[in-house]
Amino acid sequence: MLKTCYGWLWRFLLALLVLAALAGAGLFFLPSLLQPMLNQILPLLLRDSVGPNSELHVDHVGWRNINIDHLRLMPDANTQIDISNLQLNYDPKDLLLGQLDSLTIERVLVNLSDQTSKDLPDAASVNTDGLATAQTIELPLLADLMALPLKRIDAPNIIIQHPQVSATLSATLTPELWRVNGDAQLNNLPLPWQIELQLQQSGDLLLMVSESETLLAQLYGHLDQNDSESHLTLDQRTDASALSKRLPALADLPLALSNLHLSADIRSPNTVRIPDDLIVQLKADIQSDALALNENTQMAATQLTVSIDKASAADDWVIDANSAQLNLLMKVADDDWTLTAGPLDISSRCNAALNECQLNSKINTAVKGPASMQISLLPELKWQQAKGISGTLPLSIKGTQPENLNAEPPIPRAALQADGRLDFNMSNDGHWQVTSTDGIQPHLILGPYLGWQTQPLSLTLLPNLNVHGFTDERGLPVIDAEPLTVEIAAFDVSQGDRVLHFKRNEISCEPDRLSSLMLLDQLLGNCEMKLRLGKSKWDLWPIPDMQINGPIAITYNPTRQRILADLKLSAAKKQFNLRTHVEHDLLQGTGSMQWHLNDAPLDWGKLGLDDMANLTKVQLLGGLLSGQGWIDWQGPNAENPDAEWNITPDTMLRADGFNALYDNSMALEEWNAMLALRRPQGGDYLLDAQVSGGKLDNGIALKNILARSQTRIPADFSYALVDIYEMHTDILGGRVYTPLIRYDSRKEINAFGIRLDHIQLSELAKLEADSGINASGVLDGMLPIVLTPEGPMVPGGNLFARDPGGIIQYRSSAGEALKSSDQTVGMAMNLLDNFLYNQLESGIQYQPDGSLNIALQFQGKNPDFFGGQATHLNINLDYNLLDLLESLRITNEVVEKVEAKYR
Repeated sequence: MLKTCYGWLWRFLLALLVLAALAGAGLFFLPSLLQPMLNQILPLLLRDSVGPNSELHVDHVGWRNINIDHLRLMPDANTQIDISNLQLNYDPKDLLLGQLDSLTIERVLVNLSDQTSKDLPDAASVNTDGLATAQTIELPLLADLMALPLKRIDAPNIIIQHPQVSATLSATLTPELWRVNGDAQLNNLPLPWQIELQLQQSGDLLLMVSESETLLAQLYGHLDQNDSESHLTLDQRTDASALSKRLPALADLPLALSNLHLSADIRSPNTVRIPDDLIVQLKADIQSDALALNENTQMAATQLTVSIDKASAADDWVIDANSAQLNLLMKVADDDWTLTAGPLDISSRCNAALNECQLNSKINTAVKGPASMQISLLPELKWQQAKGISGTLPLSIKGTQPENLNAEPPIPRAALQADGRLDFNMSNDGHWQVTSTDGIQPHLILGPYLGWQTQPLSLTLLPNLNVHGFTDERGLPVIDAEPLTVEIAAFDVSQGDRVLHFKRNEISCEPDRLSSLMLLDQLLGNCEMKLRLGKSKWDLWPIPDMQINGPIAITYNPTRQRILADLKLSAAKKQFNLRTHVEHDLLQGTGSMQWHLNDAPLDWGKLGLDDMANLTKVQLLGGLLSGQGWIDWQGPNAENPDAEWNITPDTMLRADGFNALYDNSMALEEWNAMLALRRPQGGDYLLDAQVSGGKLDNGIALKNILARSQTRIPADFSYALVDIYEMHTDILGGRVYTPLIRYDSRKEINAFGIRLDHIQLSELAKLEADSGINASGVLDGMLPIVLTPEGPMVPGGNLFARDPGGIIQYRSSAGEALKSSDQTVGMAMNLLDNFLYNQLESGIQYQPDGSLNIALQFQGKNPDFFGGQATHLNINLDYNLLDLLESLRITNEVVEKVEAKYR
């Protein structure tokens, strides 16, 4: 715009000279004949040289002056200059010599639209190829520049109008002094600013801006020139504090600027090749006062100094920036924190042509409070006009966290050391790239936490980093990146005999093409997770190795926030394989998980858990565990962050062909189990279970075992209601089964009955093979079971022998000895030597402490004793059932057969 203004201004002055020449010719003609001719010729010249909408009218042509009552200049649609009563004075004799006396302009009105400032070239659109291109220019001598073709120019009323600013100025120009002064009014300020600008032929320059009696800024300068060289000195001082109170753009800065001082010394030949031939010494000091950013944050005063030096035309440009230490005082949750930045030290060097620069800097930042951290940055930057910018950013981070056991939760002691290096470059066409081979490598040392010890953690952030970007044809930033990775080296966590061995873990994200609109959405939309735990232990218990891996996609934008994952869990030497599909909507708080467990072998050896056989006394001999299902949930969401979790499962878990030995005393063969958990219509939880077994042998063989049940649990898990609607097993040649069993955890006492059918006395007698008892007959009966807080009890059960009865023969050395020990006992032993009974009834009582009382009533006879007379025999037996069950065990022969069968 300035170049355009200069063009039409000089064309206008040329028109004035033509006007003067014509006026000189008019000395020989009548002025009344010259005026119409000027009003025809000059507007045509003006429209051609300035703009098609420009206007001019000559009001008077005289022997000593010419008066133009109206002149309008419109170089473009956004600029209009109206000049009223322009009077050019001259002496007729001097006019013949090309000399004019003075020019007086009564009023100048300049109207600039808001579009004028928008049409100015934007800094970002400037062609950088020409920024450092050397240009040779001729510097005019100030005396020649101020030598006017007139003795004086006066414009006492210059009015400039713009939507953002208006000004009323007065200008006086003579060959000795150019002066412009007046008032300028910014549209958002209550008071106008006074402006004073003076340029003297001696080379002195003065610019002052003030408001009433407050001096806002001033600039002193002096120019010394000879025929070959120019020397300019400048000294500029600004009251930045006063300006900040008046300009919103400065008031919004997070700095309380106080003073700005700039001094410069510039030398150059009059035929100068810029920037090569310049000799410059420049220094700028910027000071700021303390500032309260808010009620909890205080910024201390600081200072920044920038210097530019070029000692000779052949020397490099040296640019340095130094700042005092910047302190920021903060209070966070009743804790005092101090953020310290600096001192800043930036040093750069450019060649004389300013087409190649090298920058080195050192930036230190420290944070102190309950924890502390120090960050050191050492950026190195190189700029070349032909290639662009390249550089490196080495960084170092150190931090410590003291232990705070009184915090909730407790905070452990921690120390951090992180080092890394980033490389970057940007070409002149706007393409840029950030790379790092080793990434950033933090090392974290954690103190004990709740008794747990953690080995030092070594992480690698962003190894093999490669991010590059550019601006597309729409002006939007576009960023492409190779996978972004975080790696955690192997480490152990231990607490006494509890040791967890974590192997190398990794999370990697392959971003989509990124834009500034939804960065997080595009960055985390395609991630891969690999988490691994080596074989560990919890006290004496082994923990199998396990690995979780699979893709995770996070959608995060204003309309949708969702986590989607397909994870696979592999554990126990890859024998346990679970795959899942998980979705969760963060805005709605809803989610679901679908899972499937492949057939997993039930064998400690195959699972890599050999120690479990000794720890549990259970020897797994085979079988498969599998399952699948779906789980839906509703939890806290954006509208109701305090909502409770509501879980709806529909899952099934089953075991097939399960065989095992317990403590070499009990064998389980061909067992199957199925569990199904569901929640119909969001009501109570229902757990349906079915267990069946081919055989359970602990010295008493139970065969053909089957149990079916349903458990109802309310949503608040306050109680459980168990219905066992079928349970039976074959035992001792007969069968034991139960009618419907109902257990309610809300009741202190629950009761049910057990039915016994066809129990063979012969099988019962075989339990004690060396006891000398031989018996026959069949027993039926019912045992009432009462469950109490102390344990189960049988208040009074009864067994009865079926008709026609049977035989009991007790013949042993112990029995023979008892025959002679007591008359009553001896009589009983003689009867049982060959007792034929026709009635047998047994009363059974059991207490929670294990006490078992069996009251036997026999009716029958011994044909070999007492003449075969009918006899009633009552026998009371007291046992501890728990001790009895403890003593029961299968034989080694049975163990060997079972092992051989299923191994």
